Amino acid sequence: GLSTARLLSTDGTLQVTVVEPKDYFEYTPGILRAMVEPKALQHLHVPLKEAIPHACAWLQGTATGIERTEQTSQLFVRLQSPAEDGRAEEQRLEFDELVVCTGAHYTAPVRPQPDVESARAARVKKVEETAAAIADAKSIVLVGGGIVGVEFAAEIA
Repeated sequence: GLSTARLLSTDGTLQVTVVEPKDYFEYTPGILRAMVEPKALQHLHVPLKEAIPHACAWLQGTATGIERTEQTSQLFVRLQSPAEDGRAEEQRLEFDELVVCTGAHYTAPVRPQPDVESARAARVKKVEETAAAIADAKSIVLVGGGIVGVEFAAEIA
């Protein structure tokens, strides 16, 4: 998503808005190292305000729907910070073109849980808890021999 935003905003002719629930960018390929060595996490996170190209706007929230009429196209976004009354606030963004960048799909703890780990502090806590559980384990069973499973086994070993 960030690469696409950077590419689209390069010449300054497009208004680009990034919708993302997390307040940080996480370099996913390095996260397995952090699961056994939490200090590595400091090298894997960048505040999203610094990671998003300066020409782009950032809306911290989750896209929840799209509405198209003959006159307009709108994206519905549930904002991450609730309104003062505690209810989830929703914002509508009008757009001409919509690019959906879903990113990688791995389960927790490899990828953050969006509703729980949208703030960096919550993510750091979860990684530290996972690392402590791995360190305290007498045995570990990893199910899956794909690239992530093999790399995770190597990090644990």
